[in-house]
Amino acid sequence: MYDAQNTPKMFLRLLLILALAGCDPAMYFQGDGVPEKDAQSAAENRKTAELNRQAADNGYIPAQINLGNMYANGRGVPKDDAQAVFGYRKAAEPWDLAVRNEVGFYYPKGHRAPANGSQGMSRGDAFAQNNLGFMYASGRGVPRDDVQAVFWYRKAAEQEQGNLVAWMNLGLMYEQGRGVPKDDAQASEWYRKAVESYRKAWERVKPNQDFAVALLYDLGSRYEEGRSVPKDSAQAIVWYRKAAEQGNTLAKEKLRALEDAQHQ
Repeated sequence: MYDAQNTPKMFLRLLLILALAGCDPAMYFQGDGVPEKDAQSAAENRKTAELNRQAADNGYIPAQINLGNMYANGRGVPKDDAQAVFGYRKAAEPWDLAVRNEVGFYYPKGHRAPANGSQGMSRGDAFAQNNLGFMYASGRGVPRDDVQAVFWYRKAAEQEQGNLVAWMNLGLMYEQGRGVPKDDAQASEWYRKAVESYRKAWERVKPNQDFAVALLYDLGSRYEEGRSVPKDSAQAIVWYRKAAEQGNTLAKEKLRALEDAQHQ
């Protein structure tokens, strides 16, 4: 339960502990763990999970999402899709903006905090809504339910700032006719929205890139690696295949490797 009086003090204490220990606080409050390649990275993930748990228990929304990702991907905690769904749902559902303001200054990059003095109820967190939609779409932690998946993808997609991954996922549902009638025009519109957003983010850095293909590859790698989304090879294959069909060499290599791994 959120403690409006003590939560800010708790975060300052945790930040001080991390600083004294020589750790990067952003790694713990922004991150949802790293691939566990050795004992050190596994130990770091356990620390990350515990700090996120303390923050999540006190109503800190990004920590609830981080902890959900850690359960979905088995980083720092045993893999548990039901616990992942629990964390996503807490962040995805509306909350009191006046309460959220108390910890708004701890927001990680990409999560928009409400303006000071905001009142009423929020619309929920788009990151969490997208990930909750994916859990329903894939039947992880909950029975597979495409209608619920579309419901949560749409909530994320229709937020003021939207959510790039949700736009793509919602487009895919329309393209495949899952949870909604098949509608290529709607699919194209959501894909177009995502590509334009991706283009704006990267065109200054990579001005000559085919952004539509790059986005497809990026989504594949996100789901393959579990970067801010539940790690899922099947979903990675979906996006890599789309990029490969557009001639992306790296996507072809990734697709081949994942498909070979499935048959081993």
